[in-house]
Amino acid sequence: MRKLKLFPKIFIYTLSILGTLVVIAHLFLYFAFPHFYLQERQQELSRKADILVESLSQVDEQGAASALQVYAKNEGITAYLKKESTGENLQLGTELPIDENSSQNSVIIEDRQVTTKDGKQMQLQVVTTTESVKQATKVTFSYLPLSLAISIVTAVIFSYIYARKLSKPLMQMSRVTQKMMEL
Repeated sequence: MRKLKLFPKIFIYTLSILGTLVVIAHLFLYFAFPHFYLQERQQELSRKADILVESLSQVDEQGAASALQVYAKNEGITAYLKKESTGENLQLGTELPIDENSSQNSVIIEDRQVTTKDGKQMQLQVVTTTESVKQATKVTFSYLPLSLAISIVTAVIFSYIYARKLSKPLMQMSRVTQKMMEL
C-alpha cells in the first residue's frame, strides 16, 4: 500500500470505512429486525387488550360478547371470553390462521381480568399469530440484497468523489513544492 499514489490510498481507505459501515448496518438489520418487529407486535396486542378492557367495562355482561365480537373481527384477532358467573367460554373473532404443516407456529397471548358495568367478572384472552411478523421479515429479507448492492455502489461513488476532491489540492501542492525544489 506504500507504493500506491495518494488518490488510490484515499479511495481505498474511504471505501473500506464506508463498506464496513454498510455491512454492519445490514447485518444489524438482518439479525435485529425480527426481534424488534415481534416486540412491537406484542406491544400492539397489549394496547389492544387494554382498549378492550376499557371498553368492556362500559357495557354489561350481555353487551360485552357482542362488543368484543365486533372488535375482534375488525382488528383481526381472536378473543376468548370466560364468564365467571356461568363458566361459559366464548371464542370471538376469526379462527387463528395457523399453518398445520409449519414447525414454527407461535402465538401472542394477552390475558386480562374485566369487570363489566353490571359488576360481573370475566376473563379475557386476546390471541394473535406471529404470521405477520414472519411475512414482514420475509419481505424485508428479500429486499436486503438489493439494498446492500445499492449501498455499496453508493459507497464506491462517494469514495471516488471524496478521494478526487481531497487528493486534487494535495497533488497541486505537491507539484508546486516539487517545482520550488527544482529552482
